[in-house]
Amino acid sequence: MATRRRRVISEPFWRIISKGSKETGFVLQVYGYWDMVCAFVLHGMLSEPLVYDTCQEMYFQFAKIHPYLRGFRQKMNLPEWMQSLEKVATGSPRARKRVLAMRANLDRMTQLRPEQKEPKSP
Repeated sequence: MATRRRRVISEPFWRIISKGSKETGFVLQVYGYWDMVCAFVLHGMLSEPLVYDTCQEMYFQFAKIHPYLRGFRQKMNLPEWMQSLEKVATGSPRARKRVLAMRANLDRMTQLRPEQKEPKSP
């Protein structure tokens, strides 16, 4: 059941990225920003502990795409896409633990989200 939910979560992401709209730019800007921050970590310009302590959203955003990253890279023929983000977000036991916690939160949020239903006509 969790796998089915994850596919549903990834479909809107794929649609947004592939349609080339204004929303595509927004999504790519967010992930591009976090990948850049992680490149700074990997090149020694920022410390991993500092990023861990101050950039919780980065781990949350990574948790959203992590289950689909490999397939997305293959589908888009972008083998290095979000490589820096992945290295930092999975590069230590505590980072992996945070990503798992964020993934669990995403799954819980999906379960708690009320069904979107059309309002009934009066």
